[in-house]
Amino acid sequence: MNHEENERLLHALRHHQLELEMQNEELRRTHEELDALRARYVDLFDRAPMGYAMLSEKGLIVEANLTLETQLGVPRAELVMQPLFRFIFPEDQDIYQRHRRQLFDTGQSQTCEIRMLRADNAPFWVQLEATATKIDAGSAAYRIIIIDITERKQLEDARLFLLRCGATGSGEEFFQSLAGYLAQSLNSDYVCIDRLEGEAVTARTLAVYCDGTFEDNVTYTLKDTPCGDVVGRTICRFDRDVRRLFPQDRVLQEMNAESYVGTTLWSHDGTPIGLIAVISRRPLTNPCLAESILKMAAVRAAGELERQQAFDALMENEKKLVQSYEELEEQVKERTRALSLSNEHLLQEIKARAQVENALKESEERYRNVFHNNHANMLLSDPETLDIIDANPAACNFYGYSCRELTGKKLTDINGLPPDVLLQRCNLALSNQQNHFISAHRLSSGQIRDVEVFVGSVRITGKPLLFSVIHDITERRQVEQRMVEVSEFIQKIFDASPLGIIAYDATGQCVMANDAVGRIIGASREDVLLQNFNRLDSWEKSGLLTAAREVLESNQPRENLELHLMTTFGKDITLKCSLVPFSSANKPHLLLMGQDISREKLMDEALRQSQKLASIGLLVAGIAHEINNPNGFIIFNLPILRDYLQELMPIVDDYMAEHPDRSMFGRTYEDFRCDLFKLQDNIEHGAQRISAAVAGLKDFSRKRTILEPRPVALKPVIEHALSLCREEIRKHVRSFHLTVPENLTQIRTDPEAIEQILINLLINAAHASNKTDSWIKLGVSVDSGRPDRCIIVIEDNGCGMDERTMKRIFDPFYTKKTSVQGTGLGLYISQSLAEGLGGRIEVESQPDRGSTFKVILNDL
Repeated sequence: MNHEENERLLHALRHHQLELEMQNEELRRTHEELDALRARYVDLFDRAPMGYAMLSEKGLIVEANLTLETQLGVPRAELVMQPLFRFIFPEDQDIYQRHRRQLFDTGQSQTCEIRMLRADNAPFWVQLEATATKIDAGSAAYRIIIIDITERKQLEDARLFLLRCGATGSGEEFFQSLAGYLAQSLNSDYVCIDRLEGEAVTARTLAVYCDGTFEDNVTYTLKDTPCGDVVGRTICRFDRDVRRLFPQDRVLQEMNAESYVGTTLWSHDGTPIGLIAVISRRPLTNPCLAESILKMAAVRAAGELERQQAFDALMENEKKLVQSYEELEEQVKERTRALSLSNEHLLQEIKARAQVENALKESEERYRNVFHNNHANMLLSDPETLDIIDANPAACNFYGYSCRELTGKKLTDINGLPPDVLLQRCNLALSNQQNHFISAHRLSSGQIRDVEVFVGSVRITGKPLLFSVIHDITERRQVEQRMVEVSEFIQKIFDASPLGIIAYDATGQCVMANDAVGRIIGASREDVLLQNFNRLDSWEKSGLLTAAREVLESNQPRENLELHLMTTFGKDITLKCSLVPFSSANKPHLLLMGQDISREKLMDEALRQSQKLASIGLLVAGIAHEINNPNGFIIFNLPILRDYLQELMPIVDDYMAEHPDRSMFGRTYEDFRCDLFKLQDNIEHGAQRISAAVAGLKDFSRKRTILEPRPVALKPVIEHALSLCREEIRKHVRSFHLTVPENLTQIRTDPEAIEQILINLLINAAHASNKTDSWIKLGVSVDSGRPDRCIIVIEDNGCGMDERTMKRIFDPFYTKKTSVQGTGLGLYISQSLAEGLGGRIEVESQPDRGSTFKVILNDL
């Protein structure tokens, strides 16, 4: 081959090499993408909200995700190659096997609801969805999805119980059945169902279920009890520490109560008439389930309580009716005797009346035309005796009496007012001071009708009488009352709405607002009603004024606007609102509905921050692993090195004894020998410090969920917490002073919780420093009045706080730091931990003078 052919061959080989390298690079990128996709699939599979598993044809678990591990309480490694029916409730295994056979027979997906067993043999309801598939070897298999439906089943059971309970029997049996069921379904120790009395100041128990038995009903005062907080609220809940919150409640103290859930029983018109309280000696673990069951039970119990109250009222009215009947019968007897005497006088006067009858006939005819033939109800009565002298047919028909029966009665027989009040009205009519009255009249059937009465005075045969025209206005009053009730109902809905609702006229003047508006912008409703949005700087700066004017001009609504503004009353809010135009009295108006979402924004930010902290925890774990491995080699080899030196040094000693003039590294042999062992000790001490630091980082990054009190010496706990935040303190503070008594006794508490509290307070004190001579002091002492109580005091001379800030420092997400320095959760978590340990945190502070935090700990 000549030189040119060699060159061409070499060029072709280089070109082919480049193509191979490009293909290799493309193949490498493809592998990386496949690895990333697989990692995402594994993450989605493990973190799915429901359990996933792959089962072989024989029903053995081939693969399972972390959710299934959590549901069954069994490590995933122990689940593999276990038969699934092992974790199925024995009575439901036939259902599972039947659906499994149908799956392989038909090839179609199967769904069933069965009970499964956790590792502690606790049953729980699941919805199991199975789909046929094949595994790598091509053999038949199936995938299952396991969804926990225990809570849904409990709610269904509660609905079924409420439908069945109380269908027959007395109200007392219903309330006892309900109390026993609530105690069983909510796993509580004490349930009481009460009826409110005395304007909701006291309560009478209808059923009391305590530790498996029913107790006698009692009457008690609601003040200083959690039941007093329940009245008027749909749900009132204390998940833990209820006994400490209500120290005056004897029942809570005697039963050592921990949690409390209560609900109000409402009447049909929205009035509180009773309550249900559920108390447990354990913290509330599932508040959502408890609230759902109590809300359903409250509706059913309120109906039963109203029915019982109506029955009691009916019995009371029946007693009063019997008493009234007896009194009326006595009055009839007395009236009969009076009529008998009157009849005797009438017989004597008949002859005298016969003489004037002819003269009265003409007058009577005119009277009949005006009085008897009128369609309006008319009565003629004596204002002195209240006797009904005459009644026209319309009045007789209205009252349901014959004319003879009606004229034999008094006004008191048809009017429910007392006789003295009736006489007073008759005198007003006789003197023409008042001739229009509204009364309630009784018909012969006992029905009460509202009437409007126009009264005038007339003289017949020289005697003053009252002429009354009566109009039935019952239906009109009912309509008016209904309109008032509807108006009040709408106003209550308006006032109770959690959304701020405010209406403006076309000039921008506020014409209506509910209480929620005042709470959102930090003012009273009266202050809001004085505002005109055209004169509010906050509306103009935030753009809300422009949007309001556009809505009024275009008559088109604007929804879901998010605006940040500082209100006229100094409150900084993030407002989410909708603007809706409407017309009232043929005039344009603007309706604004909104809510303050500042807290939701802060919670979103806190969530992002917590995700960052979770990533830092993973990073700490990785760093700890990488440091521990080489450090472990050092710690493991140091004893071996020490043994080698122990064997070697006698030989060196003998040699140096024979050569006393010889030096080692420019120093005497004695110094060299001493320094050699010091170096070995320093290496061992440094390795142990590395291990302790790594262990401290891992413990600090580990999430705490349960407090574990145990005997603890506070000094090592304080020193460990100080070591974790010492660098942060050095960055900001010039001097740090620690005072811990040597003879400090041990107390029973949770050391990790104490460390977290101290770290938060020390870092806050460091961040508050604003002086060149800044200092922090940490001291521990024993309460002189309480030997079982320790007080840890952290003082600084930093920027301090005003009273307004001090009132909010323990609120979650409240902070004046930058987003880099904190999220506003440190003091909130610290106070929660201190309270969980039976203690508290007290604070004293003055602006620019510094702050003092006292952590008061009780020996548990």
